[in-house]
Amino acid sequence: LDAFLTKTAGLQLGQKPARVADKDMEEDLLKCLKEVSESRPESLVSFMPLVLDKLLLLMVKPPTVAGLTLNVGQAAFSAMAEVVRTISRHLSHRNDLHGRNSLLSTFIQYQAHLPHLDPAFTKQVSSPKMFSVSDVDVGHMMRNLSLQQNAIERGDLGNSLGGMAQVSGGKLLHEQLALHLTLSKDSARNSALECSWFFFELMIKAMVEHLATMGTLNAPRKHRFSEQFHDDILNMVASLTSDVIKKHKKDK
Repeated sequence: LDAFLTKTAGLQLGQKPARVADKDMEEDLLKCLKEVSESRPESLVSFMPLVLDKLLLLMVKPPTVAGLTLNVGQAAFSAMAEVVRTISRHLSHRNDLHGRNSLLSTFIQYQAHLPHLDPAFTKQVSSPKMFSVSDVDVGHMMRNLSLQQNAIERGDLGNSLGGMAQVSGGKLLHEQLALHLTLSKDSARNSALECSWFFFELMIKAMVEHLATMGTLNAPRKHRFSEQFHDDILNMVASLTSDVIKKHKKDK
């Protein structure tokens, strides 16, 4: 666990381990992520907020070494699923009738420092899409944009969202959670399904904070999230439903 925290902290500061070659950095970090779930349960409980925050950041903004972005998003999600399951089992006496662990729930509600894209960066890279919108909708969006711009100039936006981490590039957390829940396999998938409540509640919080960060909480519903995210949600629901049905038939 100490090696994971030390390496990720260094990579976030642009400092890679001196003894690891650039070409071996991805493999080294993948190995480190695999070892996280093998840590002692007591240590994972003690450092849970820090460990989970690091894993979330790796999912949406993987480190870049020698100009190449390390492909560790899926491994970070798998490690998180294993960590969450380990904590839930280790503190089973704190699980309610539905399997929700009070410590993990507290992390989501009060401790999670979710990473979000900088609103200015998102506006620059977002590609325009064609929508059938009314003049009222357009006027509403323009007013929201004007209010947000004024807040940015006054510095109010940063103050109101002080508990949210903003990054200048990367991916959206709620989109990554939906994608990895769909694509996860083997033990990581079983762990994620066993603690699916954790990922659903985390996704909901990420969605709400994303809308707050972008100033679109009051935007028309069809404009709040991307079409790709809508598709990913449909695929995720279909995938998880299939797993539930298979498990039900196996239990019979």
